[in-house]
Amino acid sequence: KLELSENDGEWGITDHVGVYHAYLYHNCRCVDLSLKMSYLPAGAYEVYVFAHGDAPDQNAAIEIQSAGTTYSGKSTLNDGSYRYRSHDYESGNQYVKYTIVVEPDSPVVITSKRAGSEYSMLNAIQFKRLEQ
Repeated sequence: KLELSENDGEWGITDHVGVYHAYLYHNCRCVDLSLKMSYLPAGAYEVYVFAHGDAPDQNAAIEIQSAGTTYSGKSTLNDGSYRYRSHDYESGNQYVKYTIVVEPDSPVVITSKRAGSEYSMLNAIQFKRLEQ
């Protein structure tokens, strides 16, 4: 089950296709977006969160909460360049990657926090389950 927090904007990044073509945001410029996933099977996962708008300063700081643990401290690129438009995806540029543990009956909450931008954004999220 997926629950996305209130949002009222969507936009696209020129010349991109797939997961990085579009993003969601909130026009209020006063809220962070969050996504709650329930009923994810227990185990360890790599989580890839794509979160960047169409301006050099429209990056996001990503936080993940799972089973009482908060994973934080990683952001997408905000160096004044347009390197985030590269089609060669790299961690810390267009996305961040965390390795998390999911416990039975424990939801995972991913929050895109306003970093250099007044907006918080989400482009795409990917979960890769690690072998047990």
